[in-house]
Amino acid sequence: MATKEVKWMNKPMLNTFVKGALLILLTAALLLLVLRPGKDDHFTVQSEETNGAVTSAALAAFEFESIEHYIGYADHIVYGQVTDVAPFEPGSSEYTFQIVRELKGSTENDIIHVYNQNNTMELGVDYLLFLQVYRGGLYPHTVYKVLRDGGLVRMDKERVTHSNALISQDVKPQDLLADIAASPALSQYREVDALESAMIIPDFLELKDLAKQADLVAIIEPVEIMKKNKYMAFATVKITQQLQGDITISAEDLVCLPAEVETGRQYVVFLQIKAGMPIVASKQGSLFEANDKVKWNEAMQALGQD
Repeated sequence: MATKEVKWMNKPMLNTFVKGALLILLTAALLLLVLRPGKDDHFTVQSEETNGAVTSAALAAFEFESIEHYIGYADHIVYGQVTDVAPFEPGSSEYTFQIVRELKGSTENDIIHVYNQNNTMELGVDYLLFLQVYRGGLYPHTVYKVLRDGGLVRMDKERVTHSNALISQDVKPQDLLADIAASPALSQYREVDALESAMIIPDFLELKDLAKQADLVAIIEPVEIMKKNKYMAFATVKITQQLQGDITISAEDLVCLPAEVETGRQYVVFLQIKAGMPIVASKQGSLFEANDKVKWNEAMQALGQD
């Protein structure tokens, strides 16, 4: 059958791109959320090099000059309480957060998932959060990450606790909420990073649609899982059979796959190239075990190879 022609960079260029952009891609896709260690260790934990300093060059290129600048850069500012904490990846947790009051932005639900380092928030405690939103990768819901330089403020009855140099340590919780609610910067928003938009993929596609959308369909075997969290894994792979597409993935290239993949097992996968990174073409349905006869037959029919 005819395959879709895909313009692809040569292998040396791909390797240079993937390795040079790895920190950016991992921080965007895996939400390695503490963008930079704070000035106050109260809310920071030392992280590995890949748990890194930046998520984009634009964010790292400037310092926040005022609280108005900080408010303007946040996608959402919310007040509420942590209702659950779950493991996300080594060093980071998934915090379920019940919103009591929205000061900026409009979240899709009153309950959201916030990602930050371990032990930065406690169950049952109230917080004011300055957040960035992210919708890319394989997450089953909208992802919210704490803005760098002190985007997490603990709100006790009569005092606040934080590491944000732009907020007074003596301000009362209700006064802080009132000051933010009155800020003219609430109408300002940051420009969304192009990488964030590029990594958005559909929740689900039928096999016939996956066959049309995929740049590469192949049987792969994960060789080494380089980074993994609750929802996705970055792995090097061996292609044992190429079913559609003429893209080359080398032994050093990273592929973004669902978290359930295991080394030594073979999978049929539908891949797209997003911002130079091979990633499954949909969050669900674009990868299955090669020994699944029913799905194999359905995939072969969708590819016109039955």
